[in-house]
Amino acid sequence: MSTRYSQRTHHPVPAGTVILVKDRGREILSTNYWDSALAEAGAMYCSVNESAVRLLVPRSLEPCIAEMHTGSRVLVTRWLTMPGGAKNVLELRWDDGAEHPFGVQLSAAQVDRQIPVGQVASALECLVYVRGPTGAPLLAGRWLGRLSFGMDLPLPPPTRW
Repeated sequence: MSTRYSQRTHHPVPAGTVILVKDRGREILSTNYWDSALAEAGAMYCSVNESAVRLLVPRSLEPCIAEMHTGSRVLVTRWLTMPGGAKNVLELRWDDGAEHPFGVQLSAAQVDRQIPVGQVASALECLVYVRGPTGAPLLAGRWLGRLSFGMDLPLPPPTRW
């Protein structure tokens, strides 16, 4: 069971960065993410489609996937305002029963579209992708998720990775 809470918060996205994602429903077929400055900088990226949150993980952060696999489900929270003033932050926490589960926070610029406030997703899924050996997206994990909306609640202090 994970006993720490880790996060990567509000990574700056280089100006002019456009991440393209080709998909079939919830499945990602191709993307230019792994060749982007964002991936080279070690920042995750999230694509939202058909009640699925698809997290793209750069090679430098692939060791974090082992922490993700300790969780049985994912709590996805769209924070309207974070402590410190950041807006529209998407947070994913992998529930493993620990007081402070593994999680990531992504700035609005690291998410291709925001989940509308009030949306209820009965079949929300979290899919995690890495770059496969051929360069194509490779599914590294799949979890059922629950969606919530945060306002101004304090979070536990992060452990940087």
